[in-house]
Amino acid sequence: ARNEDDGFTLIEVVVAMLVFAIIATGFLMTLTAGLVTTRDTRTRIVAANLASQQIDLIRSQDVFDVTSSTRDITLNGDTFHVGVESTWATASGATASCDTTGSTDALAYRQVTVEVTWDNMATGSRPVYSDTSLAPSSKINDPSRGTVLVSVIDSAGVGVSGATVSLTPSNGVASVTTDSDGCAYLLKVPPATSYTVGVSKSNYVNEQHLASPTATVTVSAGST
Repeated sequence: ARNEDDGFTLIEVVVAMLVFAIIATGFLMTLTAGLVTTRDTRTRIVAANLASQQIDLIRSQDVFDVTSSTRDITLNGDTFHVGVESTWATASGATASCDTTGSTDALAYRQVTVEVTWDNMATGSRPVYSDTSLAPSSKINDPSRGTVLVSVIDSAGVGVSGATVSLTPSNGVASVTTDSDGCAYLLKVPPATSYTVGVSKSNYVNEQHLASPTATVTVSAGST
C-alpha cells in the first residue's frame, strides 16, 4: 500500500518545473508582445497627430514660404522626426520645382508630403504619412506673362538660402532672394526672347570663380 507521507520523486519535480517554465515563457512572450503592440499603437497615434498638426501649420503659410524641412519633437520620452517634402505641380499635374528642368507649364499648386518616424520603431513598422495640396490665394501666373524659377546649390548639392536673384532687363520685376531650399521665383515676367538672370551672394563664387554668374533664358506667356 502507498504511504500517504510519500513525497514527489526527483523526476516528477523536474517534469513539473519544465511544464511551469513552458507555461511561464509563453505567458511572458504574450505579455511582451502585447506591451510592444500597445507602445507601437500609442506612438503611431502621437505620430499621426503630429503629421496632422504639421499639415495645419503648412496650410496656414503662404505657398511660397513652404519648403522642405525636418524637425525633431520629443513627447512622452519618444523622439519623433517630422519631415516635410514640398514640390511644385503644374496645371497638368507634372512636377515642376526650381531644381529640375524640362517643365514649361505654368505653376498651379504645391504638393506637400509629411513623413513622421520615431526612434526605436518596431521591426516592420512603417512611418506615418500625410499629404496635402496647397493652392495659392491668387493665380501665380498671369496668362499673358511667364515665370522664371532659379535654383542655387552649393558644391554638395544643398540649396543656398539668401542669394540675390535679379533679371536684366528688369521690366518691372523686382529682385528676390532664395528660400531655405535655394529656390527663387521671378513672377509675372513679360515675355521676351532673351533675359539675363544674375545670382550673387557674399563670399560665394560659382565653379568658374565668378562672384555674379549669369544665365540667359527665354520667357513665354503662361509658361515657366
